[in-house]
Amino acid sequence: MDILRPRDMYQFSVGHDELKVYKTLDTPIFSTGKLILGPHQEKGRQHVGLDTLVFYVNFGDLLCTLHETPYIITTGDSFYVPSGNYYNIRNLLNEESILLFTQIKR
Repeated sequence: MDILRPRDMYQFSVGHDELKVYKTLDTPIFSTGKLILGPHQEKGRQHVGLDTLVFYVNFGDLLCTLHETPYIITTGDSFYVPSGNYYNIRNLLNEESILLFTQIKR
């Protein structure tokens, strides 16, 4: 198990248009990473299953929908998606928004 991963060793997990997901750490218990949404990009609705996702907005203005409730979030805000829920994130800016995340696995 890697307890340290230098920035030049990040795993590129997903890339679709201007959506990018980088996993910085990945263990059986949790994973961490960075989500980059391009201008006006939408992540797409996703179910978290039994996991819990925790996000920190490093930069951006976003519309985050947790289950069916919309929230406006901005730079410096944090939020989490409890297990068993759907979520979606949409970038409201005309530039990239960057979120850091931790996935707590079950």
